[in-house]
Amino acid sequence: MNPNDSVAQYRLGQLYLEEGQPRSVLAHLRKTLLGNNTDIATLYNLERALRKLGNIDEAERIAKQVIEIRKQSDHGAAVGLEASRLNDERIQLEKSGDIHAALAKYRSALDLDPTGVGFRLNYALALCRIDHWKLGAAELQEVLRADPNNADAAKAL
Repeated sequence: MNPNDSVAQYRLGQLYLEEGQPRSVLAHLRKTLLGNNTDIATLYNLERALRKLGNIDEAERIAKQVIEIRKQSDHGAAVGLEASRLNDERIQLEKSGDIHAALAKYRSALDLDPTGVGFRLNYALALCRIDHWKLGAAELQEVLRADPNNADAAKAL
């Protein structure tokens, strides 16, 4: 009923694939990819349909794309885990009163995940605790640029 509904387009493409109609699959799955061209399930099913149609070169290109997306996802997950580990260490250091060591952990977490607004907020607050007000304020402004509704950053600023 809604031709722009990517979930419906995906499901319709899957049904056509299950029914052995790979040519009908292409339009629906390609339309699904317009909203998210990194959706592995959609790419996988598109690859299957292309192989059934004999479009091996295009299927191989999509298979390589899926491999690259998975590599990036695995790397992102590893970075997230390491950043979380650093954050946990930072909490312990801060509780023990070692703000400078905690600050180094914040910086390391930010180096791993520069988009981590929570890491940046904590880094900014730690800078302020050691009287690096200008750097702390700049980091707080960056938090508010990325997340304008961050009440903690607004209050600290």
